[in-house]
Amino acid sequence: MRIKFLRLVLVLTFIISDIFPLAREKPLLLPADILGAGGTGITAYDKFGIYFLNPASFGVTEKEFFSLLRTGFRINYDVYEYYSAIQSVVSKGGDLSSLTYDEINSLNQLVLSFGINGPLGFGYMTEGIGFLFYNDFHSSLATYTSGILPYVDFGSYFDLVFLCGIGRKFTIPLEFGKLITTYAGINIKYINRLKYENPRLSILKAYDLFMSGFKEGFLWGQAIGSDLGLLLNIENFYFGLTVKDWFNTFFSWNAYNTNFQIISNRSVEPTYYPATFNIGMSYKLSGLVYGISQWVFYFDINDVFGFEENYFLKLRFGTEVKFLKIFVARMGLYKGYPTLGFGLEIPVLNINFAYYTEELGKLPGLKPQQNFVLELQILL
Repeated sequence: MRIKFLRLVLVLTFIISDIFPLAREKPLLLPADILGAGGTGITAYDKFGIYFLNPASFGVTEKEFFSLLRTGFRINYDVYEYYSAIQSVVSKGGDLSSLTYDEINSLNQLVLSFGINGPLGFGYMTEGIGFLFYNDFHSSLATYTSGILPYVDFGSYFDLVFLCGIGRKFTIPLEFGKLITTYAGINIKYINRLKYENPRLSILKAYDLFMSGFKEGFLWGQAIGSDLGLLLNIENFYFGLTVKDWFNTFFSWNAYNTNFQIISNRSVEPTYYPATFNIGMSYKLSGLVYGISQWVFYFDINDVFGFEENYFLKLRFGTEVKFLKIFVARMGLYKGYPTLGFGLEIPVLNINFAYYTEELGKLPGLKPQQNFVLELQILL
């Protein structure tokens, strides 16, 4: 019965994931402990990021903890470059034609990123169950060339998310079933998102929009989604799969002005997260040498049956080393770009840092956006 249900889910994922003529919604942000290790973690079960990747991990977690607060920021160097370029334009009376070739070339290459994580991060996890209530804010700007003058693709998002999940241990009726520890899980997520998007905005208009506090208004939407997960453990090997948004997650939108009043004469098309099938594996080593308590290697493939994205952008590689029981070093490859990260895990406080690159183009190398993320979390 379980095998038949899994087959049905996989078939439905493959059939319906791309049949809706709707725009895809920008995905939720991943935490630093996942991004530092190349965006991997479908088979992880012992860190905060498992909330976001595989609900089967709830069944593996043995320790109980409370998350009271999660805060941090993400930024890249282009924030300073963009500010300097705009100040140069403003100082010249807003005349873009007065810019030098080097200044225009600098504008054409900008891929700004800025965000604030938290401060909400209230959650609880114990063996078999977990929930999390959190918020994130993120803005992204990428410049493109159109004739002589550049334009920007701009998006700003504020997310308020409640997620809860359960995971259970069971046995698979196989010949070697006694050697295989299996976990299955499901989560439900409720997403509130406020956003402003404009894929073709002038440089000065983007600056005025940001400085005016988005007086043009914004969109406010809600969605309910769910993920399925499976995790198999054979000695030091872990194999995992997830069906994210398995019945597709649809956002319904309304337009609001800055006084939070609905703009009734403006209709907004719904967007969605399509169902995606994801797989991963990892190999865990323990007690190698004195001081190194754990070393894990990860490999994930995201959205296996999706054909809109270049397949190279789906691959994730990562490794994570824990030493002296409180320090964690991470590195990996995320969409073909290297990632680095570190963590400090002491009683009550976790600190995680990550450097990674997001590809904004359709192919690797077209529009890389480098990001730095720093997060602090209070745990009990």
